[in-house]
Amino acid sequence: MAAVAEVPKGTGSEAEAEEPVIMQVDLSALLERDLDGKVSTVHLDSLALSEATAAQLAVGQRVVASLQKAGCFTLAANCIQDREARELFTEAGAYFDLPEPQKRAGRAVARGGFIRGYVAYGQESGRKEYFEPKEGFSYGYEWPDDQPPQNALQGCNIWPAEAPGLRPGLTRHFDWSVSIMRAVVAAIALGLGQAPRDLLEVCAGGDTISLMRLFRYHPAEADRACLGSSPHTDWGFLTLILQDGTGGLQFQHGSEGRWYDVPAREDYSLVVNGGDFLALLTGGAFVSPVHRVQCPPVSRLSFVFFYYPGYESEVDGRQWRPSKDAPAAAASTHNTLLDVDSGTRQVSGLAGMTSLRQFGDYINAKWQGVQRASPNDA
Repeated sequence: MAAVAEVPKGTGSEAEAEEPVIMQVDLSALLERDLDGKVSTVHLDSLALSEATAAQLAVGQRVVASLQKAGCFTLAANCIQDREARELFTEAGAYFDLPEPQKRAGRAVARGGFIRGYVAYGQESGRKEYFEPKEGFSYGYEWPDDQPPQNALQGCNIWPAEAPGLRPGLTRHFDWSVSIMRAVVAAIALGLGQAPRDLLEVCAGGDTISLMRLFRYHPAEADRACLGSSPHTDWGFLTLILQDGTGGLQFQHGSEGRWYDVPAREDYSLVVNGGDFLALLTGGAFVSPVHRVQCPPVSRLSFVFFYYPGYESEVDGRQWRPSKDAPAAAASTHNTLLDVDSGTRQVSGLAGMTSLRQFGDYINAKWQGVQRASPNDA
């Protein structure tokens, strides 16, 4: 696992004390756009720390402060065009409005961490005490049909024949999401006093194994205990959520485990949260927050992008720290990446796991274990 500079401590200033738990970040100083308006972050690979502008450094400091404090933040809406967001929700809504037999007719694959296609209503529930009234659709990097996958998390998408207009918009959104996540990774590096290159290198090839999931959350059923998504942490590097204006996403924060609503704009909003891998990479200084989704009063749409590091990035169990020392170490009931037994420091339930293993192997094994018990949307 690549070395990460020590995370700076907060200054405890009055300004910081007045900040909301979930802060907003404007990434525009780190984004470039081509003539067609497409977001680009290629320039960040060669950005030296000495060349970073004051605005770019300020973005980095705010991102680091947010990940230290609550593990999540919202993004200013200027990084996505309103028209694009509206079209995405329209396309997703039209797909989910198809008759159930048509949606089920499409092929679906759930092979370890390689998940593609339709997720039927109620098929996924992360905790046995809750029913999760939602349905979904999973896809990822547009892997070439004529190229064999190089690992267990790569492969072709499964696009529904019943919704031929779905593919172009969702493919563009995947590419856009990768660019936004690269900008956040660069911001983290700058906030830690590093050039972005090394931290971006940790994520090299991660786009080819990352996972996008569309969800439509339905209102609760009257005759059983329901949650849109059970409390959990995310296993990867970062997660990017594009949600409609319905609301319902909540993050847990503070020693008393209080739940905080993520602000939802009337039309849509963007949310970023840190994952277990990022928390591990920083020795627990960054929070991988426990979060959940409440059942909405009306149906709710969201695009959830799980941004992974490279498949071969090392996961070092020896860097695990108990929750009393690391705010990122959540209880194993929330399906954290390292579900570690405090005595042996072995990953519980995954026979043969060692203290050092590739990230992709961990993710694949974790998904296999969860799928056996009815999978959660990580």
